Amino acid sequence: MTTSSDDNPAKEDSGRRGVSPQDRNLLTNLKKKLQIVKDRVAGVAMGYHAGAGITGRGGTCKTFTVVETLEQLGVTFAIHNSHLTPRGLFDELASNPSAVHVLEDCEEVLGTRVSLGILRSATWGSRRNREGRLERLITWNVHGAHLDVIFDGGIILVSNRRLSDLPEVKALATRIPCIDLPVTDGEIAALMRSVAMEGYRMGDRILRPDECAEVAEFIIKESASLGRPLDMRLLVNALADRLQSDDHDAGCGWRDLVASTLRGRPSVVGDVEPMGIRQQRKARELEVARQIVHLPRQERLQVWKEKTDASESSLYRRLAELGRVDALDFDL
Repeated sequence: MTTSSDDNPAKEDSGRRGVSPQDRNLLTNLKKKLQIVKDRVAGVAMGYHAGAGITGRGGTCKTFTVVETLEQLGVTFAIHNSHLTPRGLFDELASNPSAVHVLEDCEEVLGTRVSLGILRSATWGSRRNREGRLERLITWNVHGAHLDVIFDGGIILVSNRRLSDLPEVKALATRIPCIDLPVTDGEIAALMRSVAMEGYRMGDRILRPDECAEVAEFIIKESASLGRPLDMRLLVNALADRLQSDDHDAGCGWRDLVASTLRGRPSVVGDVEPMGIRQQRKARELEVARQIVHLPRQERLQVWKEKTDASESSLYRRLAELGRVDALDFDL
């Protein structure tokens, strides 16, 4: 599974073996919604529009879809997702006036009157001789200094709040196409199950699809019991929790780690394993892996489970620690 700031969107899952008919329909609906996002991004990248606003609740693949589309189109783009002052915004646009600028989690920028003025100027102008890309003049005037730049790139705003819900942004929202991405918990659950089928890899650490599916179902069930909306970031973080627990780098089990995240407070049901015991267990697994490394795969797995009661994924993580090249070729 590939990760990112807003995580993996629906791929060609409708024909994938193992996807239930209900999930297949949900994924098809989600794919259609995300296609609108892709088309809006392409419209900016190819100069049809000066900008676009993409809004919706967090963890629903907004930013991932935007970035993936820009990468596929091969256009120059920049992502701004941290503190950005009005002058910083002007400098970024001036330094790359033909690029597509993605402002992720842009509520802070939109709350500044000066920044809004810059964005309004960057998203409305005229076409030279009524042809070519839309050119917009952006100016900066302060303390007698005057700076200006002709901007012919694009602005993509990604936000968790509708732009129309922010009164100060209404003038900006009239300049660019704005869409809200209404993703349901059912669609996110279907996406989690689909992504889990790909397995998960973090460097040389591996989780098999069935292990990922176990994590996804735990998140879906626990979130429903808590009345908490699903988002794909939960899955990414939970898979990392399982890796940490399975590698004996956590005293709690992965379910306790995930449940604590969902509840926002410590929630430990299972036993806590002291660090010394964890280190002994890991050392034992490394020793067993060293002893069986030259055995054929099936025989090696059988002996591994008899001596450690750990998963095949754990075996290949130990082989990777021993420097075995074939560990990286482990087929998920």
